Amino acid sequence: MRAAAALVLGFAAYVASAEPVTVGLDVSPPEVRPGQSATITWNAQSAKACDASGGWSGKKYVNGQEIVTPKAVGTISYTITCDGVAQSKLLNVSADAGASTPAPAGQSAAAATEEAASPAASAPAAESSAAPLPDAPIPKSAIPVVKVSGNKLVDGNGNTLQLRGVDVSALEFYPISNAGGDYWGGQRPNMKAIRAWKANAIRVPLNEQSYLGQTCYQGSPKPRGQRADPSGKYKAVVRAVVDEATAAGMYVILDLHKNAPPAVLPGSAQPVQICSISQMQQEMADAANSIAFWTALAGDYKDRPNVIFDLFNEPHIDNFVPPPGASEPNWAILRDGGTGKLIYGNDQALQQSWKSAGMQEMLDAVRATGARNVVMVSTLSWAQDLSRWLQFVPRDPAKQMALSWHAYPQYGKAYGTPEYNEPGLGNGSYRFAEGILSAGYPIIVGETGDQSSPGTRATPFIDILLPWADTHNVSVLGWGWNAWGAASANLIKDASGTPTDGYGKAFRSWLQNHR
Repeated sequence: MRAAAALVLGFAAYVASAEPVTVGLDVSPPEVRPGQSATITWNAQSAKACDASGGWSGKKYVNGQEIVTPKAVGTISYTITCDGVAQSKLLNVSADAGASTPAPAGQSAAAATEEAASPAASAPAAESSAAPLPDAPIPKSAIPVVKVSGNKLVDGNGNTLQLRGVDVSALEFYPISNAGGDYWGGQRPNMKAIRAWKANAIRVPLNEQSYLGQTCYQGSPKPRGQRADPSGKYKAVVRAVVDEATAAGMYVILDLHKNAPPAVLPGSAQPVQICSISQMQQEMADAANSIAFWTALAGDYKDRPNVIFDLFNEPHIDNFVPPPGASEPNWAILRDGGTGKLIYGNDQALQQSWKSAGMQEMLDAVRATGARNVVMVSTLSWAQDLSRWLQFVPRDPAKQMALSWHAYPQYGKAYGTPEYNEPGLGNGSYRFAEGILSAGYPIIVGETGDQSSPGTRATPFIDILLPWADTHNVSVLGWGWNAWGAASANLIKDASGTPTDGYGKAFRSWLQNHR
């Protein structure tokens, strides 16, 4: 998700207005047996941030849902405090509670019935907010397979495969920005609801520092260290969502989304590892950490043929030293790495030199683990410039590589204008994309979006993109499956999967019209 839209990532999406803060909280059902689940739903108006206390803890979004599964008999008080305004609700845990559990708050009985019929309906209930793990290891024969064959993706039987799915954001920024608690920040994806939309894939953005379990430093006059994986469970949370999707017969894209190289901070004589906490995204992967990240991640998932590796989210080589003699310096840096001059981290922009990792080096790191998973190789200008991708494509000895394209309306063009209906660099993008297909590479649109504000009816951008993708067997995943209330590129209104006006309804219709 490009930086201009990334304000939805974090509490900045909910800047308080002059209106008074109001907080709503519900626990449903109000009574359960030990081992049964209840859903906590909260919504704060005009608040910046919320904290949970009592029977739960940690910083929370200003609205969301969270599943809890108490184990012992008793009465539990759940409190949410948003900008000083608190609400509490009680959950009674009794051995005599009714055996049946109503549908979660905000979900209709019809929606609950639809979910019960989905392939993921048999997944066990989650404890706290972590995604449920299957009761037993998933048999290898039950794991879906995706491979590259020419310019197409195919399944384990060699049948042509089009990925159609959604991006599930939070793990790339929430854990490193908050002291433990819910790693999803109240936004854990409801896999049953996603499957009810007939999606067959999810894309999970990640943070390299959290996955590597690093200590990062921020603050002044003397930098202080903090754990990028505050509760030591980041890998387990990633594994849980991968396992849940796999058990539902889905494909999973794991994406390096947030990263930061070491930098010199005030009060530190030598470079220290800064925290990748910033509304801006790094211009490229970093040599200090990204190779280690892909070595670790590929080693962990090389036995999962349904997992695809998206090497780096949205390269934008804007502040780099041109390599000597390079006729196309930015493209060369994208493939081979280079020297950057600007670092984003600790909510700052630091004018310092750093080394980036190129696509070739990251791909080599994946293959060195023995992993033959499909890899996605992104392109310049926030993954939107397709013009020279073919000339600077990395070499993959496994021949399991696809283009990663983020197809959004032209940046800065107003909704309702003809220019808005064209991809980031104009309709020439479709011509370049077709050239890449003709050269024998599949294309995965890892992100797209359109207008999603209340009352929206027309979706002129995806009305062109999605039929084109169907015609050319191009995979598409929509940003994003998060109830953030954004005016664009926001698929759902709530955790149960109610589609937003415009984009959400149109994208769901596209998904459900496929078998």
